[in-house]
Amino acid sequence: MAVEDPVRVVNLPNPEPAAPHPNGGHIPAIPDDVVREIATFLDFEDRLSLSLTSHHMYAVVQPRLQEIVVEAPRLNALHKWIFEDPDVRGPQLRALVFVAPPVYWSWFDRSRYSTAVQFCLDIIGRASRLEELSCAPFLSHGLSSQNLQGLTRLKSLHLGGCTGEILASLRLPATLATLHLSDNPSGTVLPFRRILRSIYHLSALRTLVLERLSLPDEYGDDVDTDDGATTDGDVDGVADCIEDTDADTDTSDDDGADADEDAEGEDEEDGNHHGPGSADALIISSVRTLKTLEQQLPPCVSLATTFPNLQTLCLDGSTHLNTETEIIGTLQHLIVSNSFQGEQVRWFVNHLTYILGSTGPNDDLFLDSACDPTHLVSLTIQLVFISFLVWDKVTGYASSIRLLEIESLETPLPDYISLFHKQFNPVAPVALPLLCLSILAPSPSIPPPADAEETRNVFLDRAFKYLPSLRYVALACAHSTASEMSTYQDDYAEVSASWRWWRVLRDDDGTPVEIREIPCWEGERVRAYLRDGDREAAEQFDDNFVALR
Repeated sequence: MAVEDPVRVVNLPNPEPAAPHPNGGHIPAIPDDVVREIATFLDFEDRLSLSLTSHHMYAVVQPRLQEIVVEAPRLNALHKWIFEDPDVRGPQLRALVFVAPPVYWSWFDRSRYSTAVQFCLDIIGRASRLEELSCAPFLSHGLSSQNLQGLTRLKSLHLGGCTGEILASLRLPATLATLHLSDNPSGTVLPFRRILRSIYHLSALRTLVLERLSLPDEYGDDVDTDDGATTDGDVDGVADCIEDTDADTDTSDDDGADADEDAEGEDEEDGNHHGPGSADALIISSVRTLKTLEQQLPPCVSLATTFPNLQTLCLDGSTHLNTETEIIGTLQHLIVSNSFQGEQVRWFVNHLTYILGSTGPNDDLFLDSACDPTHLVSLTIQLVFISFLVWDKVTGYASSIRLLEIESLETPLPDYISLFHKQFNPVAPVALPLLCLSILAPSPSIPPPADAEETRNVFLDRAFKYLPSLRYVALACAHSTASEMSTYQDDYAEVSASWRWWRVLRDDDGTPVEIREIPCWEGERVRAYLRDGDREAAEQFDDNFVALR
């Protein structure tokens, strides 16, 4: 086949209308998020009837209230509703998010918020099956270990306005999988070591989020200025007392949490323990994900040593300085924004997510500022606009990537296709080992032109000829328009956008023979495999990947 000859593109047929029901109606193929939106307009009886139509519908439409986000002025109404039937409504709650109080509340006048705190604690006391709790600063300051003891299923906890005094006074539940600490009050500091001592016993903790906290630079600065100076030794003593009290009152919470910090023989792979040769070197082996949001990390802390099993690191608007001089391992996923300040992380990185916010120019792409891009297996770039320089910089920096995901917040998909149509020259292929190319853009504000499908087919043809190693292409319009899309969305994969996938069939010489559209679920398994894999897994893609597995 000559290079000029177009490759046949086989697209999946559009979904057929729903089959008529014997009673004259039909069952529409409505997306789950639309069903949830419809359910919000139904009364309880109708919502319950809808949820009982099938197992899937019961999972989509929750007939009973399980997640509540409440502002402080509305606490009275929520408290009244819960305690109209506390034995039923309380245990139904799975998530509680208490939002910050009005700005006119004075922290020096406890009469402003003491009643609100008591309302919150009453509600928490009835929510025995709570799995997620988010506390505004006014509640974090009123929370106690006794309030948390009854939450035996709590998996996620957010403490807003967190201070060293709060952490020292709380015995965090051993069931926690996610802990989010944020926004300590102005004029106070929260030493990093104090955070480590507070999570030391949490063997189930997998995700730690630090947001806008004032962390001192040196361990020697462990001074808390909340209500008078409290030394680190004083706080540790308080924490030890809390642990001793909890051990006496709740033996079911043991789980190794009250183990002596100097105990030897602890499993260093899964358990938290002291580092060799230093009583201050706490090692938190349980944490797999660390997120820092607008956070300056103390340079004296070695993240690689403190979190030896870290797999995902998010440095969003954060400052990171290294204590290591050499690469000390491999990080599966690194997330950085263009406001990231610091040095390259001392890990090899398999998957890099690089977020260019609205403050940076289109071509301000410096992948080597975050890590060594030559080791990358997959790369996700989120930017506002696209330009010709983006592709050139990606291929120049990360010449060994297998998965490339480009996400735009402004440029519509037709403009994307037009750009790459010109960029991909089939008569001058490049030796880039790319297996999968994924492109996402906001929904266009005007209807697509009549030849949109033909233009897309030509783009697919040129892409698979220009990139001889390319196997898959994914295209999608986000469910939102450009003005509605938000920066720093965690993930646009799978159902977060209307994805369509194509796979190329090649002959023995690698020449494209046919481009065939495949089901979205099959393509998303390709994405997941390459995102989660290392270089060896990517090189053995043909041997290891099975779509139906």
